[in-house]
Amino acid sequence: MIYIQKNEEPKWLYLYKKNNPTATYDTESFNSLKNEYDSEKFISPLNPKCEDIFTYYPDGIVEGDQYTIDLLNLNAYELREARKAVYKTIMNLDIETIELIYSKNNEQLPPYYNVIKWFIKVRRGKLSD
Repeated sequence: MIYIQKNEEPKWLYLYKKNNPTATYDTESFNSLKNEYDSEKFISPLNPKCEDIFTYYPDGIVEGDQYTIDLLNLNAYELREARKAVYKTIMNLDIETIELIYSKNNEQLPPYYNVIKWFIKVRRGKLSD
């Protein structure tokens, strides 16, 4: 899972975590949440294919599964601006330089690594055409 620093989480998630401090996304109690969360629609970060579902644009907008984007408020102003700054930093670099700068040498990935990983994937795809 790629860590994304968020300023504010949905109220239902905050309350759930407060009342269930040891629960994880795959616990039965999390899957049983109703009116606020539909586990059938939600794209979990535990899903190995989750990275293929979302697209990151230079303006910071993320597109993909609209239910998950809306539920987690992934296009909040602060998140868009942070993604835009990361994109602006890497857009003129070659893949090797990006990988050197953002290599996974430690346990913690840099903030918004999902944007970097997506950018590299797209850049490589364009090079193979």
